[in-house]
Amino acid sequence: MKLYIEGSRSKKNWFPTLGGGLLGLLLVVVMISTAQPIVGMEPEPVEATFAAPVGLAAPADPADAAGSVTFTILNTCAPNFGGANFSFSVAGTEAASIGGGNDCTCSPPLRTVTTTDPSVLALFGDLCVDTTTLAASVAGRSYVAWVRADVSSPKNSQSVCLMDHAVGNCDEPDLCAAGFAQFTNVSLGSGTTAPIDSDGDGVANCTDPDLDGDGVLNGADNCPATPNAGQNDADSNGIGDMCEVALAAVPWAG
Repeated sequence: MKLYIEGSRSKKNWFPTLGGGLLGLLLVVVMISTAQPIVGMEPEPVEATFAAPVGLAAPADPADAAGSVTFTILNTCAPNFGGANFSFSVAGTEAASIGGGNDCTCSPPLRTVTTTDPSVLALFGDLCVDTTTLAASVAGRSYVAWVRADVSSPKNSQSVCLMDHAVGNCDEPDLCAAGFAQFTNVSLGSGTTAPIDSDGDGVANCTDPDLDGDGVLNGADNCPATPNAGQNDADSNGIGDMCEVALAAVPWAG
């Protein structure tokens, strides 16, 4: 006659089952960790590529591409308010940032930051035909007079005034003379690049056959950037009178 405590038989059977399960799981982990890749099935390396912004094509003429963009701001007294940081964007993408400085004066240095990041410059597309929005904002507090963006290009360099408190041209170096206001955690302003059209005929300079709109095509115009329909050339040197620098009259010139 056999006697056993109730439940002991189930425990006796349960432990081997658990042990077997753990052992099996351990074997699976070991097999996975030591497994070698199957020849021919190794993952191919992924090459990083830059995708151009949707809707923007590379410039037909490389000289119409942006080479750099520089943001300049005239501000002061940021430390008096606990500091400030200025951020700048191109086509909605953050492009650069700069601190607010440590001065509080009417003659602070112009603060500038330049980027040549290809992914940022690509956002300008073809400066001959595309328009691009640039913007500036401040985190913190500071007195600000104006903010400007300068886009360099062999053929289409442009200066865009993003904000001028005195409605000027973003070029007065003296903050007190320029006029200023206090800005706190806010967008400072924005502006856009645009195809340059010197004669206002609706045709960008880079494709305009008559830059000055005087009716004489560029190739035949003896002063292509200044209207001179008569093509007057008093000394017959091939340079139109409108484009020649006249010598100042001095007593010894005879």
